[in-house]
Amino acid sequence: MASNILFEDRFVISSVDNSKFEKVSRIKAKSTGYDAELILDVHSELFKVEEKKAIYLALQDKLLNRNDEKGWEQNENVPLNNIDYIMSGRIFKFEELSSERRTVYASFGGLMMALTTDKQFIGDLEIDMKIYLLTKNIDIERTRE
Repeated sequence: MASNILFEDRFVISSVDNSKFEKVSRIKAKSTGYDAELILDVHSELFKVEEKKAIYLALQDKLLNRNDEKGWEQNENVPLNNIDYIMSGRIFKFEELSSERRTVYASFGGLMMALTTDKQFIGDLEIDMKIYLLTKNIDIERTRE
């Protein structure tokens, strides 16, 4: 069975903007693995973020797999008990930056994400695709693993 993980990486937060909306933090972050850049809105009371701290982020197309013999099970995914914050949303736009780089835009009930990276790392993503964003705070030391 193929993995449901469409993208995953660790990011170091460079800025947190809380000025636009009362309970929304917009973070800007740089990845440690795939030379990716992230702009992400999160609910600031549910997921606390700070500058110079690190987060793990994964995009999946499913949270659970259906196994006809065993019923619903978590399989081939990021373990949900290790995650601090999950959002469900849809991809609504791609922006081609060069022949090799692309930005993917997604909306999670009005909270926005812009992820810029090499096309090869987000090649399975499509317009109007439903995705799940899973994230958690991690030790900055883990970004070097």
